[in-house]
Amino acid sequence: MKRLRFVRQGKSLGFSLDEIRDILRMREGGHCPCGEVFSIAERHLQSVEQQITQLSKFRAVLTQAVKQWKRSGKQTISADAICVLIERTLDPSNVKNNPPLLKIRLTL
Repeated sequence: MKRLRFVRQGKSLGFSLDEIRDILRMREGGHCPCGEVFSIAERHLQSVEQQITQLSKFRAVLTQAVKQWKRSGKQTISADAICVLIERTLDPSNVKNNPPLLKIRLTL
């Protein structure tokens, strides 16, 4: 049960199953190769930083979109609107070739 909880917690924190397996193997082996542990931690930290950056951008765009949708007074918004928000936020290369994000939202 303790092992399963560890795996679930590791997954919820963004560790891959391979990373969790490696960490458990090192722990069970009774030794901890510091270089390997440091490498896993460093990779994970970089991944977490990227996720925080993406989520912060998405939060800002989504907050503005929701405010604009509410101010528009429209009772319906295109079902595609949230999809476009997600796609444009996760793929910044789309921003250069498309009109401003919030102006698109109300016309979809």
